[in-house]
Amino acid sequence: MIRGRVLITGGSGFVGRHLVEGARLQGIRFSVAEGDLRRPDIAEAAVERARPAAVVHLAWLPPSSSSTIWQALIENLRMAWNLLAAVRRVSPGATVLIPGSAAQYGMASRELLREDAPTRPVSAYGALKCALEAACLRSRGLRLAPRARFVPGTSA
Repeated sequence: MIRGRVLITGGSGFVGRHLVEGARLQGIRFSVAEGDLRRPDIAEAAVERARPAAVVHLAWLPPSSSSTIWQALIENLRMAWNLLAAVRRVSPGATVLIPGSAAQYGMASRELLREDAPTRPVSAYGALKCALEAACLRSRGLRLAPRARFVPGTSA
């Protein structure tokens, strides 16, 4: 059980809605980050308000019809960087979870998927998640818990 508040980004998204509801049902204290986390001041304010013991970073900006995959990578890296920098300053002991996706691992296998399995992205989304994860893992001074993969509402 988490002691302290959990900051959830992307709380209105597909997985985020389930996480928020689960936290509410479990009596876990949480805050949902609001605003454009690509802006450092917004990320800082969200972390300041929550003073979290843990952060679950679910916010994601998919490529749009007017952007490229490279622009999506830059924007998602900017968002993660701002969030991680704010956590490092405000709640340096917080654990940060940056969930991944099955799209990072390739097509389904009959064997159980292990956290240390090699990645073989099957889509641009999977490749973006791999790049984001690699960048975040190189962030110093934070306790990161990458590659947790659970998607409520989908079958395993």
